[in-house]
Amino acid sequence: MNLITQPIIGANYLPLGFRLIWRKGVRGYVFLPLLINIVIFSLLLWLSISQFGNLIDRLLPDLPDWLSWVAWLFWIFFALAAVMIIFYTFSLVANLVAAPFNGLLAEAVVQHLTGERDEEALSFAAMLNEARQAFSDAVRKLIYNLAWTIPFLILFWIPGINIFAPLTWFLFTGWILALEYLEYPLSNRKLNFKQQR
Repeated sequence: MNLITQPIIGANYLPLGFRLIWRKGVRGYVFLPLLINIVIFSLLLWLSISQFGNLIDRLLPDLPDWLSWVAWLFWIFFALAAVMIIFYTFSLVANLVAAPFNGLLAEAVVQHLTGERDEEALSFAAMLNEARQAFSDAVRKLIYNLAWTIPFLILFWIPGINIFAPLTWFLFTGWILALEYLEYPLSNRKLNFKQQR
């Protein structure tokens, strides 16, 4: 069965993936990075709210009552900016935090689906080495992504060519997502980032 020529069949695997998340031996590799990410963003949000409150107090120390709406306006802009920053950075930080766990997650899923267990891959030394390599690969992917993102974004500003920019951006995003989510099973087969590309 070819998932590339039959994309609907591939889409049917999405619910199967969600069911796998709850399986014993798999869920820890999913929820631990998610919990770490939520803690990081909660702390950063709490810190930024407290610092923004101090900034407002310093910038607008003695506003008359009739101008108190200005402080609320600043808070609205802050909330919108915070939502935008969280929206655009959550998956980036999540992928960096989850990078050491994703290889283990892929191995746990393979074990669950096939019943085969790679004892060497599950040893503590192998896990530490894999975590280091996964984080290194995640940073390398980020640099690769940024190196290609800039030229593609420039296409949006070139008259005439910018007509094709959305299509090239769509194809580029598909390529990056394929690299992102195929990395873990491929790295479990000892393929480095260059070989994966």
